[in-house]
Amino acid sequence: MSVLIRCDAGGTYGLGHAARMLNVAQELVSSKQEVIFLTRTPMLVYWLRMQGAPEGISAKCIVAGNVSELDMMLEEVKHNGDAKVLIVDRK
Repeated sequence: MSVLIRCDAGGTYGLGHAARMLNVAQELVSSKQEVIFLTRTPMLVYWLRMQGAPEGISAKCIVAGNVSELDMMLEEVKHNGDAKVLIVDRK
């Protein structure tokens, strides 16, 4: 099963959201879950690499364009058919 985590980081967002969600992701990976971060900030993808995120954690930049953010996240859930959980950490 995949777990999708929606989180932004860097710039005006800071890294607190990312640090908290990385801790959650590491626990999920230790329980044999795959974790995919969905972010609108490329800084999060870079930061996860610099943190040495373990295998099983990946990140994907998403661009909403004219689509609502919720619709965009639901589309990602459809593309990751085995995803059963979506965690959202927002300001």
